[in-house]
Amino acid sequence: AGSSAGASLALNSAYTNDSIASIYFPREKKLLGSVDSSGNNLPNNYSIKGIGAMWGSLFSDKVIDTNYHAYPTILFKGDEDSGLPDSVGYFYGCTNYAPPIYAGVGIYSRLILQKTASVFYELPGANHPAYDDDFCMQNIACFFRNIMLGKPYSGRYTYYTPSCPQFSGEF
Repeated sequence: AGSSAGASLALNSAYTNDSIASIYFPREKKLLGSVDSSGNNLPNNYSIKGIGAMWGSLFSDKVIDTNYHAYPTILFKGDEDSGLPDSVGYFYGCTNYAPPIYAGVGIYSRLILQKTASVFYELPGANHPAYDDDFCMQNIACFFRNIMLGKPYSGRYTYYTPSCPQFSGEF
């Protein structure tokens, strides 16, 4: 999970491996090498169970595919975010900053299409960042807990409505 650039890092690193990098970022892969190694000898034997993204973006919605990877994801975004599109568009609306990116409802819609648990929060009138940290962390913790319990859920919310099925006001 992460916010802003951290959310984009969480989303993009989850969906990028060497074969994806060869398709979408061939020049960078050739220049920098494998995305699956960082030059150290630490083990990388983990699996991603879910993603938390507070106002982040993804380079393509096509990488969300149940035949490849589709991770349960909780997303937060303001509907007046000047840097990120509501669905698909350009960073800060700049067409020179290509290719287009996917954010908010664009990612959520693709996950729902792929029948993958997803929660999307959109705060009307909010920019970047949108929600406060406590609200985001409470809902992310509940979302992740339900994934671990085998009870993932989906939904689209506005304002400060808790998405957690067991929300009691305390965690």
